[in-house]
Amino acid sequence: MVFVLIFAVAGALATFFYLRHLEMTKFEGQFNQDATKVLASIGATLDFTLASLDALVVGMVSHAKDSNQTWPFVTIPDFGVRAGKVRRLTNGYVLNIYAYIEDGQRNQWENYTAHHNWWVEEGLDIQEKDAAYTGPIVRDYETWDKIHDYDEFEKENPGEFGTDRDGKYYLLGIA
Repeated sequence: MVFVLIFAVAGALATFFYLRHLEMTKFEGQFNQDATKVLASIGATLDFTLASLDALVVGMVSHAKDSNQTWPFVTIPDFGVRAGKVRRLTNGYVLNIYAYIEDGQRNQWENYTAHHNWWVEEGLDIQEKDAAYTGPIVRDYETWDKIHDYDEFEKENPGEFGTDRDGKYYLLGIA
């Protein structure tokens, strides 16, 4: 009787461990397949996002070259439309462009931006007509033709002189 009981327990344990091994092997195989699919999807999305941004940048460089403009003194026509398409394709919320201005270019840059800021209104008009755009449309904004810092509003005449900091400047353009 004891022998039968030992044999029954051994059989039950062998069955348990065998089925457990099969279940774990099946689970790990399915997990690896699913993980591979997720990583492949993330990789494809990243490739698509980078390709969309690359197409925008190639268009910008092409325009600069064709119009005989040099960086950073380039204004891209229909930038709002181009940026909107890239935002939709990449599921982005904001597209930022940063201009790199060296200290020796500051006066030239401030003069350039004073005469080439029409693209802001153009971009707002495009956002207003774009049914897919869900962000705020801010028509009440200030434009200063000077490179400024965060403390500009604290000055007696904001936007008149700009920052007194020397060096290189990274300026933001948003679409």
